[in-house]
Amino acid sequence: MSSILLLFVFLPGDAYFAGRNYDEAYRYYRVMKTTAPSFENNYGAAVCALLQGRLEESVELFEATPDKTGEVFYYLGIAYYQLHRYDKAEFCFTQACKKGMRIWQCDYYLGLIKLKENNVAEAMGYFDLLPDSSNKKILVDYMGDYNRLAAAREKYREGAYRDALKLYEDMKYFQGFKEVGRAFALAGLKEYKKSRELLDSIITSTDDRILLMSGLFRAAEVSLTLKDRTKARFYLKRYLDIEEDPRICFLLGRSFSEEARYDSASVYFKGLPDSVDEYLFYKGRTDYFLGLWGRAEESLLRHRELFPHSIYADRTVFILASINYKREEYDYAIDFWTELVDLHPNSIYAAAAQKGIGSAYFNIKQYKKALAAFRRVDEYNPSPGIKEETRLKIYETLYRLKKFPSLIEALRRFVEENPDSRLAVKTRMRIAKILFNRKEYYQSLSELNKIIEKYPNSDVTIEALIEKARIYQIFGKKRALKEVFQELLRNKKAAEYYSYAANELAILYSEEMKYDSSLYYYNTLLNDEKYKEKALLEIARIYDVLGQFKEAETMLDRLISEFPSSVFTMDAYFLKTRVYRTKGSYKAAIELLNELLQKVGERPEIYLEMGHIYFEIENYLNARENYLLACEHFKQRRDDAAQALIFAGDASLAIGDTKSAREEYLRANLIAESLALKNQATAKLTAIGGE
Repeated sequence: MSSILLLFVFLPGDAYFAGRNYDEAYRYYRVMKTTAPSFENNYGAAVCALLQGRLEESVELFEATPDKTGEVFYYLGIAYYQLHRYDKAEFCFTQACKKGMRIWQCDYYLGLIKLKENNVAEAMGYFDLLPDSSNKKILVDYMGDYNRLAAAREKYREGAYRDALKLYEDMKYFQGFKEVGRAFALAGLKEYKKSRELLDSIITSTDDRILLMSGLFRAAEVSLTLKDRTKARFYLKRYLDIEEDPRICFLLGRSFSEEARYDSASVYFKGLPDSVDEYLFYKGRTDYFLGLWGRAEESLLRHRELFPHSIYADRTVFILASINYKREEYDYAIDFWTELVDLHPNSIYAAAAQKGIGSAYFNIKQYKKALAAFRRVDEYNPSPGIKEETRLKIYETLYRLKKFPSLIEALRRFVEENPDSRLAVKTRMRIAKILFNRKEYYQSLSELNKIIEKYPNSDVTIEALIEKARIYQIFGKKRALKEVFQELLRNKKAAEYYSYAANELAILYSEEMKYDSSLYYYNTLLNDEKYKEKALLEIARIYDVLGQFKEAETMLDRLISEFPSSVFTMDAYFLKTRVYRTKGSYKAAIELLNELLQKVGERPEIYLEMGHIYFEIENYLNARENYLLACEHFKQRRDDAAQALIFAGDASLAIGDTKSAREEYLRANLIAESLALKNQATAKLTAIGGE
């Protein structure tokens, strides 16, 4: 104890303090404060605590100091400032000034406090009191930029985007923030591509998490505005990689929803809380389009209850009505649609809802109510499309109310009274189909010709040409049929039917044995994957007929190699086998059929074909064996099995095995269903008996 006292005598607190040994100085002042309380000891302990970062203890000691001087208030202000208790700090610095502590540091701290309060003007007043220096110049410039930043944000909020952009461009400091501000302003000016380029530069260069997240979010919004949903999803997914955010999940889901990719949208909507208006609506809407009507109805009914004043309220009720309409629960559909037009008469869905009411009444055969509902559609500012559809439904309803003798008469009246309607041509097409289904082909053809003549540029004209072809097929008018298909090939709007028309023409020319023309059209089909397999087979058949066996074989090899699982595989192998037989390459033909057996398994047709080849080369034992195998595998196809037995009997006769031949003919007679086959087998039995 005596040694400690001696240390205090020779090393007082001021000496420790001067030597920056704040720990020892603090201990000294604390001991002295306890043993010999005084202003100096209390003040010394408080300052040491402040220097050591013991802020709460420092405040406690300064506050306990009696008769506070300007210096005490100054240091107490610093402690409060570091504790973020800015109101207390401001009071202390002000008191320090009043106590004669006129040092620039007080003005500096007071300026910083005013900045925290966003009181830029007063902050600048304090900073102007600071002594001139390079630091002061930087601070003043920085404050000028701060003013511009605040003003730019205000201009942006007001929608004065060009003024905001100018302020951001004039800034020297606040790197990153000014670029984000410029990007926001450019987006406000609808210069979306420039905005996104700037945001991309920020995203790729910044280390600031706040700037990165803000940039990603805004870049996604800009991309969605540009309808570049793929790019938007890139930004949103990157955002989610950094931080989970339901807003981002929602935007991702909505981007898929707008592309009608409801499965993908559902993945992102699934985990969203039902407590948010738009989240719950989009969840229900997505389930509706996925056909999950029960789940959709549950979500939308909850939305209707939780958010009666939602901007989606009208759409919610409309979808609920649509669900019930599709379930054929028409009374509920009527109730929901009636609710929509009553509560939201100015909604863009009101006219469609009123039309829906009419359609529901029509479907339950309450035609008077349907007619009344349809006639009210005009009250809700319908789109031209809904207006025309409703007008057509009125004519159909009038027919149901026996105002027209037939549906065709009602539809004709609609066309006559609404010649410029976009539905006129479709209604004519409908009339033509009704007549076709009644087998009134000439009247149907007349209607189709009117469509083709009057509406040459309509998409319906293509459909009319196809229906016209059906009628000519029924009439057997091949020349007229070819003209229709050639007209389809000439029509630029019929591109999706080119292959269909070319295929039909190829078939027609092949039937007429005009093989050059048939080959021409089949060759045009080789560029269409849908028709290519069949085209290769048919081209090979034509070459076979023409005796061009090498070319036929080339086409068949292409078919087999390019389409190993083709439905025409067996046809290709059989045709190739026939080519080999024609060339006298029987061994190759048999090997090919064995290859086919390995590929598709045991098929009676293959054994039958092998039997024919063996019979042709007079290998009757193998021929009979294969015919009997064919019979065995035909199973329930009794006539085919009987024919195979007759062939087997012929092979038995060829080797002089009359007994076996008789058995095979007898079995054929017993199992055959066809009278012709029974008679054939009987004749062969009789012939054996005659021998």
